[in-house]
Order: sequence, then C-alpha cells, then structure tokens
Amino acid sequence: MFSKNNKISKRQMFRLLTYDLLGIGTLLLPSALAKTTEKNGMVSILFGILAGLCYCIVIGWLLRSLEEGESYPIFLKRCFGNILGTLILLFYTLYYICLGGYTSYIFGHLVVTNLLKEQSFYWIVLGILGLAVYGIIQGIEGRARIYEILFWFLMAPLLLMLFLAARDVEISRLFPLYTNDIEEIMMGGYFSFEMFSLIGVALYLVPYAKKKGSIRGACVCAVLFSGGILLALYVVLQGIFGTAAVHVLEYPAVTLMSMIQIPGGFLQRQDAIMVAIWFFTVFALLSSSMFYAAENAKELTAGKKEKLWIFISALSFFGIAVISYRSAEFTKLLNTIFLK
Repeated sequence: MFSKNNKISKRQMFRLLTYDLLGIGTLLLPSALAKTTEKNGMVSILFGILAGLCYCIVIGWLLRSLEEGESYPIFLKRCFGNILGTLILLFYTLYYICLGGYTSYIFGHLVVTNLLKEQSFYWIVLGILGLAVYGIIQGIEGRARIYEILFWFLMAPLLLMLFLAARDVEISRLFPLYTNDIEEIMMGGYFSFEMFSLIGVALYLVPYAKKKGSIRGACVCAVLFSGGILLALYVVLQGIFGTAAVHVLEYPAVTLMSMIQIPGGFLQRQDAIMVAIWFFTVFALLSSSMFYAAENAKELTAGKKEKLWIFISALSFFGIAVISYRSAEFTKLLNTIFLK
C-alpha cells in the first residue's frame, strides 16, 4: 500500500536517478567514447564519475538555498526575478522536451529493431507516451514505488550478463592506454560528465522528498552505481569488440547482450529479456523528461494547468520522435545537442 502523501524516500530517489542515468547512457556513451577516445574510454569514464561527484556537491550546496517545500522553478524566479526567471524556465522546458523527444525516438527505434520488428514505430511511441502520461498523472510516489520494486529484477540480469561476457574479454584490446593524448581524454570525460549531469534533475525532487537532506546522498549513490556499471560495460565492449567495432555499432550494449550465451541453453530469446532492461530504463527517462518539462511549464501559468502541460509535452515528444525517425540528419543533430 502506498502512503499516498506524494513523498519518496532516499532509496526511491536513488533508484529513480539511476534509471535516468543508465538507460540512455549505456546506449549512447560507449560508441561516443570509442569514436573520441579509443582506448582512453575507461579513463574518460573515471573522469566523468569524478566530475559527477563534484556536481553532486554543487547540487547539495544549491539545495540548502531552497526553502522547505519550495520547487526549483519557484526558486529560479525568486533568485533571478520574474523576467529572467521566466526565460530560464523556458530554456529548461525546451531542453526537457528535446530530451524527451529524443528519448522517445530511441525507445521506439530500439523496440522496432530488436523486439517487435513487424510493428509500427508510430503506434509503439504513441502507446508508450500514453502510458507515461497516465503514470505521471498518478503521481511520483506510485512511479517511484514501481521502479523500486523492479530495480533488482532489472539490474541483476544486467550484472549477470556482464559477468558472463567478461570471460571473452581480450586483455590486449584494453591496453596499452594512450594516455599521452590529454585532449581526447578530456573530451571523453566531458561526454561522460554530460551523462552524469542528468543528476541535476534531483533539484526538482525537493517538494517530493521525505527529507531534503537525503537528496544529495541519493545523487552520490546514483553516480557511483551507474558509473560502475558504465565502466564495466565499456571494458567488456572494448575487450570483446575493440574500439573500432564499438564505434560503428548503433547500440553496442544491446548487440553484446544478444551474443552472450547463458550456460545450459535453457533460456530462449534472452535478447528480448535484455532489451527489457532498456525498455524500462529508457521509459523512466522519458517519463522523467515529461514530468520535468511540465513542472517548468506550469510555472509559466502560475502553477496551474499541470495536466494540460503534460499532454502538450507528450505531443511534442511524439512530434520530435517522428521527425527523428524520418530524418537521420535531425537525429544526428539531437544526438550532438545531447552530448555537447
């Protein structure tokens, strides 16, 4: 039974934030690092984790400036005034709409290419956006509780598959590190930090946290946990495929999981089970983007018409996803914006 007070615990916040970091991060970061840094990818991820932890400190400092129960959009208006605060809210709204639209495209494309190959991309995206709208309207506590329950059902298979894949890693493909190219390492670290910077959404959780002081701790745990998985995933991908192959694969992590064989051969369509991991994690980021877009947009109407903004965000997501599906150039642009 839910307490129905629209409050979430530190553990639930940690798991919500981990979903947001892992879903799109595990899909996009490996190929970006393989292209930019080659064998320096592991070092770049470590730099990204370190920068992410520093960012958590900044978030903790900023949280102390928010009054008890005050939302982040209201805080922005209080600090920067009505005009500048409104412009910042518009920027945030557009950012989360772009992020949500791009995530919607990735979700639909992932399902169509790896799970339901004969189904319509458009109906899949419409269906998942409808489910996201329903979940957001029901409140953050219900979503957090469901993600909390599913957490280890999703993470345990992922960790198991990484463990099984580690047997095929060729050490010669991991070393030597080209540590003399500092520019490549820093660029890769920047890409990694861009993934971990999504932790900034924690600022929107202040009105929903049981204890505001627990938010920074949840952020630190999410960065360390997701960073560890990203690092292990990149090591396995590089050690099996090599950086040249990882770069050209569209979703290297999904390709890897479809190749791993579980001993005994008793499990059929294990690729479908592994795609389900990204199904839920990408869906979590999609829902979060819709929620944060609506949180910013409703302040433009004095905190009213929240449901209207949720529906507008969903329609915007669908439009961006359709354009991305039809235009490779537009998809590339969104990918560049997201990484840089």
